[in-house]
Parts: sequence; C-alpha cells; structure tokens
Amino acid sequence: MSEYAASAVHARVAFELSLKKLCERKAIPVRFKTDIRQLSTDELLTAIENWLADASRAPIKALVDPNIVNLKLWRKVVLNPFSHSTPVNLADAEVKGAIDAVEALQKVFSDHIPAK
Repeated sequence: MSEYAASAVHARVAFELSLKKLCERKAIPVRFKTDIRQLSTDELLTAIENWLADASRAPIKALVDPNIVNLKLWRKVVLNPFSHSTPVNLADAEVKGAIDAVEALQKVFSDHIPAK
C-alpha cells in the first residue's frame, strides 16, 4: 500500500515540475507568490490554459487540451497533495492512470510546444 502512496507522490511532483518548466520555458505569466511552494498546480494549469487560449496557439491547444482534461480526472485523488497527508486507499489502476496521464502531458508538451 505504501508503494502506491509513494508512486502517487512522485507522479504529483512530476506533474508540478512539468507545469513549472513549461511556464518558465515559454514565459507564461503566473500569479506571483513570495513562497513558490504556495503556488498551486491549479494556478499553474490555469496560467497554461490561458496561454493556450490565444488564437495563434489554436493548433497546439487542440493537441494539448485532451491531455489536460485527462489529467484533471486524476487530480482530485491521486495528484492532490492533501490526499497524501492522511492515509488514503489508492488502487493500482488509479496510480497507474495518474502516472500515464502525467507522462502523456509531458510528452505532448515536449512534442508540440517548441522551446522557442
């Protein structure tokens, strides 16, 4: 059981880092926080969605949106940092689904959003 919780924590960290790296790489405006640890994945994801909403990014948005929608399905339980502060019963399929969703988002970011 603890392996599932540890895997979920690692998936959440990978998710956060993916969002932060994209925001940094593309200079996506994100709400300022003195303590970066207080910056939530929701705020990062909203900033990315707002950035993708620009009409010039419509082709990229069409590729990224399904992955964002899929990832949001896993956020409430597996990718929620508060769900790991108390014992949570995580199923193998839940953890695997969250990991797959994070990996798919990372791939679509790297494949379809150029560095420059």
